[in-house]
Amino acid sequence: TYTGGWGIVEPVRNAAYENCAINAQNTELKSIDISKEEKFVKVIADIQVNMMPAIPVRLEYIFYGNGDLEVNYRADVGNIKEAYLPEVGMRMELVPGLENMTWLGREGETYWDRQAGSNVQLNTSTVDEQYFPYIRPQETGNHAGTRWMGLLDDTGAGIMVLAPDNQNLLEVNALHYTPEAITVSCFEPVRREV
Repeated sequence: TYTGGWGIVEPVRNAAYENCAINAQNTELKSIDISKEEKFVKVIADIQVNMMPAIPVRLEYIFYGNGDLEVNYRADVGNIKEAYLPEVGMRMELVPGLENMTWLGREGETYWDRQAGSNVQLNTSTVDEQYFPYIRPQETGNHAGTRWMGLLDDTGAGIMVLAPDNQNLLEVNALHYTPEAITVSCFEPVRREV
């Protein structure tokens, strides 16, 4: 486990990040409800992230008969005033081979606090090209202000992620490494198909 030492991250903030939802022991399923409608199946899971104070999260998955999946995610962070909340988001592992990346959003690597100077456009890249070997290993290849992103294999099959509307844009990235593998590594991380 990375414990600091770069002179940039405060130990308290780093500990909050490491002890948050990335640790499954700190996440508790409170309830789950499954309902079947005529054209879809809906799964609603209420989860609690055990921080100080606890953060309630609602995940809603709607499975359609045509293969579409709608995911709605809500984390109630309104009661967090002084606590440090490093990130709120979702992560998934995909099958190997989804190497071709296209997104409609800001060009280049952007973050919520570093995007104003980047144009919104259609972008193409590969997942390999998303990794940048910073001197201090850290997350890389993020894209703020994204309207949609597609990851395709060489046959054109893959996955597409859409923002619900232009008021709720996405931050997305695709890497062959987990954030933990990059953060704890002092050298080139070991490649893993993600």
